[in-house]
Amino acid sequence: MDKSPVPSEADLHLMYQIAHHDIWWAKTQVWTTTNWALALLGAIVGIGALAYKPEGMVLSDTWHLVALSFVVALAGAAYLARLHYDLVRARRVTLALRQQRPELDALVSGLPIIGKGGSVATRGVWFTVVLLTILALGLGIATYLLGRETALSVVATLDQLVLSNAFLAMAAKKGAA
Repeated sequence: MDKSPVPSEADLHLMYQIAHHDIWWAKTQVWTTTNWALALLGAIVGIGALAYKPEGMVLSDTWHLVALSFVVALAGAAYLARLHYDLVRARRVTLALRQQRPELDALVSGLPIIGKGGSVATRGVWFTVVLLTILALGLGIATYLLGRETALSVVATLDQLVLSNAFLAMAAKKGAA
């Protein structure tokens, strides 16, 4: 028989602050990760331009930079998915804490944002999808600039979109479980 003590108001307030900070931190990292991944893609293209001169960049010479670009974009996408997982988990903690105090339901339901963004797992996911799409387009542009192969750039962009959204779907599903 579980005789756990009932959490005090101060305990709940502290846990709510921690969950709020986790959400804030993950949202900040989403921006930072996207910015740095795009900056690294630009740096890789810059290295290729310095090493091979822009008109001399062909895939047979720059394949290693193309591969590095794909790794950077894929790692960025995987981390963005992980951050979405962290957001989902923090929102679940917040929801569980709110359920500890049902008397707050009237206050919470009156707030303009709460409850209008879908489930805990899908709330805010479209913003992450937009950032993943921007990252995939960045990979496509980097791939084209490095190898001058249009077909490869399109395939890299589409592959990145599919893989990154698969990562995101797994993160949302796992976070909601």
